[in-house]
Amino acid sequence: MKNHLILKIFLIVILILLIIFIVHTTRNYIILNKIFTQELEIIDKTNLSFTRKQYNEYEPDKISTFDCYGKDNKLMLVMRRPYETIKNVILWDDNQTSEQIIMLPETLIAYTGSVSNYIKIPTILESSKFNNFGFKLLLAMTSFITNDKVDDQDCYYVRINFFSGVGNRKAWVSKDSGIIIKEIVGFNEVDGKLYNEFSEVTSYSFDGITDEMVTKPNLTGYTIVDLSL
Repeated sequence: MKNHLILKIFLIVILILLIIFIVHTTRNYIILNKIFTQELEIIDKTNLSFTRKQYNEYEPDKISTFDCYGKDNKLMLVMRRPYETIKNVILWDDNQTSEQIIMLPETLIAYTGSVSNYIKIPTILESSKFNNFGFKLLLAMTSFITNDKVDDQDCYYVRINFFSGVGNRKAWVSKDSGIIIKEIVGFNEVDGKLYNEFSEVTSYSFDGITDEMVTKPNLTGYTIVDLSL
């Protein structure tokens, strides 16, 4: 009789855990599918602008900013890093010709080459996996999603663990746009303690991008180093 009662309690516990898991997975799948649908609308846009800032929670006032402008497969990226040895970097990239220029205004040195890295708005997954039902289901089962706010924006705080197949990720995703507006991108160790490295998208737009924003830089006065040689 006692063994029967223990078995009954065990089965009830298993049933409760199964129901919780099904509810967890279903909720996550619905939210992730919403996010992926939003991201599909923006993932391949080449006309865009956004500003990203990066900082460490150990020294949150030491902020690096990245202003990105993209139009017609051309990219202009302006990096300002006041606390680094090289404080300012300008990158221009023509994705059609695979031409790239990296300028260091403080030293008047410019590097040219043929490497092309077109920057896109941060998203949870690359577009090739958006329509993979099995992968989305695995992601839903192994992720944890809660509600949060970043600068008064309603967000999903998405925690993706190693077993998802995309590695550990912690990101705050805008409920309105599906864009990752804040993400933990790494860690710094100080005195044996780990501190999160954050990346935030502080503004973004898909309109009003002009040709002047992505014009090829004038290298007059610069020492040019050709990296393709």
